Amino acid sequence: PPQIAGAGAVVAEPGCGGQHLHPDGPHPGAAGLYHVFVPLVDIAPDGDGTTFWPGSHLDGSFADRALAYNAGTADDSAAIEDELVAPPAARGDLICFDWRCVHAGRPCPDRTRPVAYFVVNTRDDEFDDRWNWSEDTLL
Repeated sequence: PPQIAGAGAVVAEPGCGGQHLHPDGPHPGAAGLYHVFVPLVDIAPDGDGTTFWPGSHLDGSFADRALAYNAGTADDSAAIEDELVAPPAARGDLICFDWRCVHAGRPCPDRTRPVAYFVVNTRDDEFDDRWNWSEDTLL
């Protein structure tokens, strides 16, 4: 049965830049893992939330294209930008996406943007998110 494999919060502070496009795990090794984001403030359409690349979880080549985009060497940067979406969300909404989906936190110019998250594991194995986080914790 599905289980919660991790939880935490990410807090963007005023003036922080955007993240590079990235998946949260390797393709196909992260199949069966899902993120659930819970924004703790309202997010306007194309606002300071998260940008997603729909369909990028289906093909590992999207991660390579994201690396080229981030480095400024992608031949299709305009096409990539046309495919990205930054959905709105009300405080407390759930944004669910495949762990392999290429995404990026957007710049947060003038406010604090906290997001709670949890990872859902639908596989039959134990999961430890050492891909994104070290063993060190603040608590």
